[in-house]
Amino acid sequence: MGRRGYEGVVLAAPVTVPYQRFSTESAQWWIGRALAGLAGLAVVLFWIAMALLGPAVAPHDVGAIVDMDVFLPVSAEFPFGTDYLGRDMLSRVLVGARYTVLVALAAAVIASGSGLILGMCAAVWGGLIDATISRAMDTLVSIPSKMFALVVV
Repeated sequence: MGRRGYEGVVLAAPVTVPYQRFSTESAQWWIGRALAGLAGLAVVLFWIAMALLGPAVAPHDVGAIVDMDVFLPVSAEFPFGTDYLGRDMLSRVLVGARYTVLVALAAAVIASGSGLILGMCAAVWGGLIDATISRAMDTLVSIPSKMFALVVV
């Protein structure tokens, strides 16, 4: 039958589940996840490389007016075209990537750090402080991001 537990309750015998090594469905799921992760990693590494090497591989100086014709379309000489002053857009994107990556990294570090500090304070102290921090975060999440940007600016 079964084993006798506390107070005479009969416990069921332990059930053993047969071990499955690998299924094709789980393999496809993991491969899909791995490919998506590798694609994301490739994009991030590309932009980090452009931030580091951008000024060195830029074909023209950033502020140099390279052609008197403005708003030139995409061509072999200007792969991204030119802007309203005749400056090469590819050079401007390559040099501007450095600042974009730096701002994104700073935003991620600040958000992670402040979230860590607020979360730890709420977890350690609890009570009123936890409730206050939780309600403040709920309020921030409930405001749409575009509306929040308008209020802040």
